[in-house]
Amino acid sequence: AWCQWVKDRVSLPVQLVPGNHEAQDGDGEWAKYAACLPDQWGVTDGTYASGQWVSDRGPATIISITPGLTLDGQTRTYERGTPEREWLKDRIDAAKARGDWVIVDMHMPCLTLGAHGCASAKSLTDMLIGKKVDVILAGHDHIYARTHQVQYDDARGVTVADSDGSYAAGAGSVQVIVGNGGHNARALVSPVAGVWAAGAPGSTTGWLRLDVTEDSIRARHVTVAGSLTDEWA
Repeated sequence: AWCQWVKDRVSLPVQLVPGNHEAQDGDGEWAKYAACLPDQWGVTDGTYASGQWVSDRGPATIISITPGLTLDGQTRTYERGTPEREWLKDRIDAAKARGDWVIVDMHMPCLTLGAHGCASAKSLTDMLIGKKVDVILAGHDHIYARTHQVQYDDARGVTVADSDGSYAAGAGSVQVIVGNGGHNARALVSPVAGVWAAGAPGSTTGWLRLDVTEDSIRARHVTVAGSLTDEWA
């Protein structure tokens, strides 16, 4: 029923990313979701059904990962020294070498203003920001919130590279929590949790649109009512 509900409403190719509700929390079986709406983007590395894959989408390389989730009896952490972390680093480096925009998506983030707090390895977030992944997408917390463009080094940790909403390509990362598309959107736990946090509408129900060209990424958060609440590029 859920699969048909999506197909009746979404005409563009849909790609799913597993979360805890489709994995270990017992609200559904990820394999059934993946079979219901299978790979439609042409995964070129990894496997869609495993939740760890790469898709080349024009000027962008999209890399999907599953930190903190148990799928088919396997839990990937992306901690230092794990094979999945080395796999991820290699794919980021290859995409950067091609001159692609790099977008990494996952369900459970660490850097968040939501109630769940750090739900995946902190060292994973540090690595993604250290490698200047252009956009990091996550869910889990039922909010919309994002960072400024941030950078990372071992001496200072996560710091702000730019905060004006118009960012220089390759200067850092923007992480966005987009967990407010379904029911029970929640308020931010602490809107000023860190200097890295940009303004956010919090519990507004909506979605994020990314328009990617060879020269730019433009992001717009739109509520279900159609109003624009956040925009950056």
